[in-house]
Amino acid sequence: MLVVHDEQSALTADRLTRLQRALAGPDGVSPLAGLVTVDSRDDPRVQVADLLAGIARRSVPDALVEAQLMAPEAVRQHEQPDAHQR
Repeated sequence: MLVVHDEQSALTADRLTRLQRALAGPDGVSPLAGLVTVDSRDDPRVQVADLLAGIARRSVPDALVEAQLMAPEAVRQHEQPDAHQR
């Protein structure tokens, strides 16, 4: 499997290596072959992935509150933008 990700990614070579190790089977072979970085403005695959991730990011905390697994104030705290995204 080859992962396509935005070139502004926090997915570093070290993280990719750790992910490959974590996914490796008993034979030590990982299905993750590597990473290709692209400009998300030019790649519709990354645009769709960003859209789906945004939907999931907003809907999962709401579902957790409804299921009483997460306090509403924790959701508000979760929705605060990270310092590195400003």
